[in-house]
Amino acid sequence: MLDEHVRPAIDDEVAVTEVREFPTCWVIGFNTVAYLETGSITHALVGLGPIIVNRRSGEARIGTSASPAERQLDPR
Repeated sequence: MLDEHVRPAIDDEVAVTEVREFPTCWVIGFNTVAYLETGSITHALVGLGPIIVNRRSGEARIGTSASPAERQLDPR
């Protein structure tokens, strides 16, 4: 998902920052390596939500940054 949808759109290396487990999904946060190394907001990714992976089907999608990940989880 990162290789197909995120990395081609930016000019920086991207890294996973966290993985949260929920009953129906995994929620995976990510940001640029430059942001993680410097903390400078100029290197941060904005406007992208986390990757949400359905635990049953394995289907992945990029969530929105407009609402908490908990509101975007698959029901089953």
